[in-house]
Amino acid sequence: AEIHFEATAVPGGSGPGASYSFIDNVPTNGIYYYWLEDIETDGDTAVHGSINVNVSLIFTLFLPMVSGGN
Repeated sequence: AEIHFEATAVPGGSGPGASYSFIDNVPTNGIYYYWLEDIETDGDTAVHGSINVNVSLIFTLFLPMVSGGN
C-alpha cells in the first residue's frame, strides 16, 4: 500500500464551509481511500473521512475487419 499526501493552501474565510477538489490520476484498478485534514492557524488539526472510491477501468477495443480482395 502506498500513502501520498497532497498539501493545498486554502484561503481562510469569515465563515464555515468551503469547497475542495482533487483529481487523482489513478494508474490502476482498485479501491482507494481519501481523507481530508484541516490545520488551523493555531496548529490544531482535524481529520475528516475516509471515503473510498472503487476504480474500475473498462476499455473496449474496436479493430477494422480486413479481407483479401481476390
